[in-house]
Amino acid sequence: MSKVYTMNTHPKPSIKLIFLVLIAFIFTACSDKKIEQAAMSDPAELKQFETKNPLPDSLTSGSSYLSVYSQIYIIENKRKQDLAVTVSLRNLSRKDSIYFTAIEHFDTSGKLVASYVQKPIVLQPLQTVEIVLSQYESVGETGGNFIFDWHKPAVAPNPLFEAVMISTMGQQGLSFVTTGTTLK
Repeated sequence: MSKVYTMNTHPKPSIKLIFLVLIAFIFTACSDKKIEQAAMSDPAELKQFETKNPLPDSLTSGSSYLSVYSQIYIIENKRKQDLAVTVSLRNLSRKDSIYFTAIEHFDTSGKLVASYVQKPIVLQPLQTVEIVLSQYESVGETGGNFIFDWHKPAVAPNPLFEAVMISTMGQQGLSFVTTGTTLK
């Protein structure tokens, strides 16, 4: 007599498998939240660079402008893609400090979004400071910009301002850079 074996084509998932999938889902959700929180920038973070001394009288002053894009249009002005923005402030001098009395972020309509300096801050020679705008904030939209008011010794080079915008969608990535310009 021969036995007939049947194959169960829909096996019941094991409790261990369900538990592992659930743990992986929870871990991924927590990881995404940590990444999102770490990417947000608080104007108070620049407080650590505040100078305790008055600015020297011998400094020259200037202002610079930097365009930033928290969003860009991707389909005929009907759909926008959010971008993460890293604003980089760089002191190009090997020996002189640069002081900032204003770092202001404006949106597309020219409305002040954030003022990052309460007291003058100082960047030491060759020091770089970043301000990070999360991809999930969409602050500033398609026409955001920064204005920087700075003071430096006459012989020191002007500070450099750059913004790196980046986004990923599925398998696609998008990134570009803008560079600041000195205002007259």
